[in-house]
Amino acid sequence: MSLITGVLLFLLVTFVGRVYLNSYESTKAILDQAKNYLSWMRFTLLILPMQNLMSEMVYCDGDEKISMLANVIQYTGNLITSILLSRVYGVRGISFASFVFTTLSFLILCVHLLKKDNSLRMNLFFSWKILGRVLRYSVMDASSYLFISLLTVTLNILVTRRFGPGALVLVTAISIIREFQFIFDGVGAAITPVMGVYLGEKSVSGVRNIYRLARKVSVLEGIVVTLVLIAFSFFVPDLLGVREPDMKRAVTLGVALISLGSVFTGAQYLDTSYYLLLGRIRLGLMITLCRDLLLAVPLAVLPGIAFGVYGLLAGLALSPFVAWLLFRIWLRRRYGDDAPLLLKHYAGEREALLYSLNVKDDEIIRTRDRIGQDMKDSGWDELSVHRVMLLLEESLERIRERNGTAEIQAECALRMDEDRLQVIIRDNGVPFDLSDPDPDLSSLRAYVASLVMDRVSSRKQHLVTMSFNRSMFEICGECSALSDSAGHPST
Repeated sequence: MSLITGVLLFLLVTFVGRVYLNSYESTKAILDQAKNYLSWMRFTLLILPMQNLMSEMVYCDGDEKISMLANVIQYTGNLITSILLSRVYGVRGISFASFVFTTLSFLILCVHLLKKDNSLRMNLFFSWKILGRVLRYSVMDASSYLFISLLTVTLNILVTRRFGPGALVLVTAISIIREFQFIFDGVGAAITPVMGVYLGEKSVSGVRNIYRLARKVSVLEGIVVTLVLIAFSFFVPDLLGVREPDMKRAVTLGVALISLGSVFTGAQYLDTSYYLLLGRIRLGLMITLCRDLLLAVPLAVLPGIAFGVYGLLAGLALSPFVAWLLFRIWLRRRYGDDAPLLLKHYAGEREALLYSLNVKDDEIIRTRDRIGQDMKDSGWDELSVHRVMLLLEESLERIRERNGTAEIQAECALRMDEDRLQVIIRDNGVPFDLSDPDPDLSSLRAYVASLVMDRVSSRKQHLVTMSFNRSMFEICGECSALSDSAGHPST
């Protein structure tokens, strides 16, 4: 379906793009620049859906190195080459650089298909049912493009009528920066797989921890993007062929001002990814609408009419912060203390405990004892407590032995019912099946660990995903606290 999408976008830009551009009352020079940009951009749009799909699939298949290499080459190569080619070929050079590095990124991602541990299989497939689901969950990204396009049309009309066609280059600069904001979607995309695991396990503490870390990364990314765009703003007038001193000053200042909202733009992209994962599509759509259209238009148009070009730029710079602030206020008033994560309906379905550690002898023992004490405090019988403690210690020591001297991180999650509990162990070490009933018994510990798992666990499951191992063991037992509160949610 991504192939069909790319073809449709290519045909749309090829046959409708020039008609759309000719509908504007702009000078011939500006129209020529726009047409030059579309000359190669249509080929980029042909490849882009496949490249995006491949990037997601390779990342979720556990090949972080190839995924990161492809993304770094795509963005840094595109940026540097665009600057160099623009000095010789102008806007056409920028468009060509986008095509080359999108294609190169796709080819690098395809290297993953040649690896032995690759689980992806290329296949031509189409389904109306799946297409419906894709449309439902892609409505936020699609609407963002739509809203930015509507904002651009509004700015074109305002600038043309108030400041003349010669000032349309300012809208071009604004559009470049607004489209640059899609880079912020990367943080949300990165946490989605592991966040989905935590939500599936009803691990509220895990969701909160990941969201807290993602928010810090988003802020840091916003600061870095702001600094890069401010430095880049001095080159934008030359890239766009602006010669008039006042307009050069306006373009430079416009790029710098709009970049100041990057931190809040990044925060909103993180929230839209998170609400999409929760299935709260309307909330994500509300964020997108406020950020890219509903607040951006009046905050740009009204100051633009009252104070001119610099009023328009100041309003656009302020709109991400206003959109973020008003949405947070509304969310707090609507959901109270459950905002912004909206996890109230997850808490209490099943008691869940989460522990993180570095796989070292002292931390393994410390975590084992802590879990044992927490189980006793929760009302579990002594036999179940000792079974879980033994299972955890032997499993984690097996992971440590298998990875040698490497620094390995692990998580242990306990999901509790009144008559059984699930022990989930995740680690980022070498891939191997901790729950394998017929393992390679290369050591005495491997033999002991295999015996322990067979004796204490009634059900076992293993999954390799997102570059970590995930093994689940189910243990039957009795929890007096949960039995006494049967029919009532536990906390």
